[in-house]
Amino acid sequence: MKSDRRVTYTKLVLKKSLLEIIHEKPVSKITVKEICEKADINRATFYAHFNDVYDMLDQIENELYETIKRTLDKGWRANSLAELLTGVCTDIKLNEDVCKAILSDNGDKDFLNRALFVAQDKCVSDWKTAAPEADTETLEKIYTFFSHGSAAIVLSWVRSGMKESPKEIASFIEQITNRGLGLLQSDTKEKPIWPISIG
Repeated sequence: MKSDRRVTYTKLVLKKSLLEIIHEKPVSKITVKEICEKADINRATFYAHFNDVYDMLDQIENELYETIKRTLDKGWRANSLAELLTGVCTDIKLNEDVCKAILSDNGDKDFLNRALFVAQDKCVSDWKTAAPEADTETLEKIYTFFSHGSAAIVLSWVRSGMKESPKEIASFIEQITNRGLGLLQSDTKEKPIWPISIG
């Protein structure tokens, strides 16, 4: 048990050091030596847990990705767009240090787009059910538009210091999404193709 705690602590310190250095330089310029010196941990210990700097970053991103994926899955089951978006933004807020580093100019700016892409199949399927006349290719383009737009808003929020609450950012994205999808209502004025209740 004590050994497990030591391993957890060591990995945490190493990851924290990488995240701090990312604010100063791109990942391609960061060395294992720099990380170890900042963490005050020897290189042998580093290599006991990570293959290289990129492997460490991948592990950090994968942990955050899985957190966001669980929230997206839960949001779909709750049948609430507002809850889904608030959950994702809350995850990001709770992992503020990680997100600020990953989404910085020196980090992985495409991370959010990849994370949001996980919901595409489910979202397009639900839209197709609500609007059978719409072709799948068009719905996929719509999802790409809204997911990238949402990612851009979240990115701006993170980089500006997350002054608004997760709920406020989620509400803003929800309003834009529903207004845009409202354009796809049929002539019979049926509900928008986003089949999730919006309160």
